[in-house]
Amino acid sequence: MDMADKFFLTILGRLDEAQACWYVAREALALGRGGVTTMEKVTGISRPRILRGIRELKEDKLPPAERVRRVGGGRKRLEQHDPKLMIAIENWPFADFGLMLELSDSGGPQGLLHFCAIPAWVLAT
Repeated sequence: MDMADKFFLTILGRLDEAQACWYVAREALALGRGGVTTMEKVTGISRPRILRGIRELKEDKLPPAERVRRVGGGRKRLEQHDPKLMIAIENWPFADFGLMLELSDSGGPQGLLHFCAIPAWVLAT
């Protein structure tokens, strides 16, 4: 690995996921034929991801500046998957789940770390 590759990887390490993809895609385009393969070998970013970055750059389909991913990405909330979940939690044998956790909570009142003294298997049943 030559000095240019080390410099390139240093810059790449400072970028977020989307910026890194676009930067690698731009470099692959600048290299011309074989650029995608070269960038794949140098950076370890997969070929499909580089090609998607090239497509996003050419079509100008970039997410808003304040976001890394497009709106709607990520896991959906559990309430959306199972609407009865909140009703089941409210009707759980311990009527006030929050009170149960509060009573079994330990740790300093101003500390960020708290522990629950109730075993996980009890909470899961």
